[in-house]
Amino acid sequence: MKPYNNSEELNNILTEIKSINKYMQEFLWLDFESCYSASKMELAGRISTSYNEFWVSIEFEDPIFISGPITFTSTNDKVFIELASYNEFLDINKKYPLEIGYYLFKISMDDYDNYLYIVSKGLKGILKKISIN
Repeated sequence: MKPYNNSEELNNILTEIKSINKYMQEFLWLDFESCYSASKMELAGRISTSYNEFWVSIEFEDPIFISGPITFTSTNDKVFIELASYNEFLDINKKYPLEIGYYLFKISMDDYDNYLYIVSKGLKGILKKISIN
């Protein structure tokens, strides 16, 4: 079984991932929290919980699987988000059968030894340019 078919949709997802990872390099760290419903999951990050405004928001469309904490910190010393490898996809698919047309996203966290895994149909990054004064 191939986890991801080459398609325009896959190319769009890879482009969005690249954009998010490039943006994340602008920060030494961001603190993230998540909020989700049956139709959408949002990961929102800011440099401190003392700021009310989030500087990045990543929306996952139609999530069907989430494995990990709801709050975490991520630094810029590693890749923030990527599609999971074939072996990771197979491992999770054995435990929790994944539906065709969904993608397994892997997110780096500094507070934990493991990754945050999210299975969804796609993602969209909302990247804000905010100056600190």
